[in-house]
Amino acid sequence: MARDKKIRQKTIILTVFFTVFLALFELIMKGKKVHFAVEKIPAFYAALGFLASFLIILVGLIMKKIGLKRDEDYYD
Repeated sequence: MARDKKIRQKTIILTVFFTVFLALFELIMKGKKVHFAVEKIPAFYAALGFLASFLIILVGLIMKKIGLKRDEDYYD
């Protein structure tokens, strides 16, 4: 149990570190050629990806609650 908790903490720390690093890199990067107006918004694509992932998980949980989940012995 303690080992799993340490691995989980390290994973969260690394994920946060790389997310912050990539967001700062995007803000620092100059001379970026933009094709659409939304690309001028800092970290737009990061926020869009996070929102899309969150919505996919939310829709999956809702589908599970309305009955799409089968019993464990469904195929037995």
